[in-house]
Amino acid sequence: MAKHSLDLYANLRQTSNFRYSRCGRLYLTNTPEGEISLRRMFSRSTIYGEEAQLYNSEEEMRRWFPKSISTNGIWLALFSPNDVALDPIGLCQALGRRGRDHGVQIFEQCFVEEVLVDKEQKVVGVLTNQGQFETGCYVDATGIWCGTSRVSKLPAGHVIIAAHPATYTYLSTKRLPDKDIKSSTPIFTHVDEKNYLFMDESRTLCAGFTQDDFRSLSRQRILGQWTVPSPDWDKFYPTLNNLLNRCNILGETECGELVCNAESYTVDKNPVIGEIAQIQGYYVATGFNGQGLALAGGAGNLVAGLVCGETLPVDITRLEVTRFIDLHASPQYLIERVPEVAAKLFTNSYEYHQYQTARNLRTSPIYHQLKKAGAVFGEVMGYERP
Repeated sequence: MAKHSLDLYANLRQTSNFRYSRCGRLYLTNTPEGEISLRRMFSRSTIYGEEAQLYNSEEEMRRWFPKSISTNGIWLALFSPNDVALDPIGLCQALGRRGRDHGVQIFEQCFVEEVLVDKEQKVVGVLTNQGQFETGCYVDATGIWCGTSRVSKLPAGHVIIAAHPATYTYLSTKRLPDKDIKSSTPIFTHVDEKNYLFMDESRTLCAGFTQDDFRSLSRQRILGQWTVPSPDWDKFYPTLNNLLNRCNILGETECGELVCNAESYTVDKNPVIGEIAQIQGYYVATGFNGQGLALAGGAGNLVAGLVCGETLPVDITRLEVTRFIDLHASPQYLIERVPEVAAKLFTNSYEYHQYQTARNLRTSPIYHQLKKAGAVFGEVMGYERP
């Protein structure tokens, strides 16, 4: 999906004038565990022909590091050349223009009030504030609002999705006072300190992605109305302190704006895509786990193929909306789990990784006897398996 997105955005850039730079990304580590992760990422990128490069000497790192970025303590750096920095608003406008050129109609300020379903549990239309539209397919790709459209034929009155929003915080400030910083300067991501730094000729963005940096949003009092809290400088301080140690001139810029936003996360770090089991013609595309822009183009292509009844060229079993059970959509389960999932964004998890939160949901009758005897458990579909 990411490759399809990159190709689509590059194609749109040829006919549109939005900010687009293939600057690449540098992953940094100063621990043995991080080195293993970067070498695994390098091996995988080699398989896909991505031409990534590993650097383990300061001289090699200095080819990509601006003078203001310290290399102290860095064991290994991995350069991924295909990462792109772009203007998401300009991209959406370009995509909208391309769609209109091909006959797409876009209705702005048009709110879906209800998805209409017949007796056979098939989508037959949508009711909006601008009137009723007849359709046999409805695609819900509304991010943290996915699943909040009213469906009166369902017991809950709406679709229940195993995804939940969590907040993240980032700092946006002006350009750093370093003449070496250009639009081609790569994005820096430290996999051990769990932070990233984006710099170009006009602005600087930085954020952290430790488990403490993410907070699940509270349950909705009114369906579809989430309350995103104000940003907290005290909680952001550990991330900012690490970034200042790596790039001390960050402290010389004007005080920027601390922004708190929310994204939709799933319990296994994979998106939720496909037709739901309860209603024929109701498709969802959500839970992109902080990678919405990177995967949006490819996800749209997959959903279009599903809607048109095509045989997809790839296996999407790991993305299917039907892979979850009702337990995974429990608000309490999601609230506990998603911060841990969100913190894994730039972590290359090992095979059969076991999450630590929201455990012991389903156990066998002899669970406590087994645990007392020294058994070790792994979670499978919410069940503690010895």
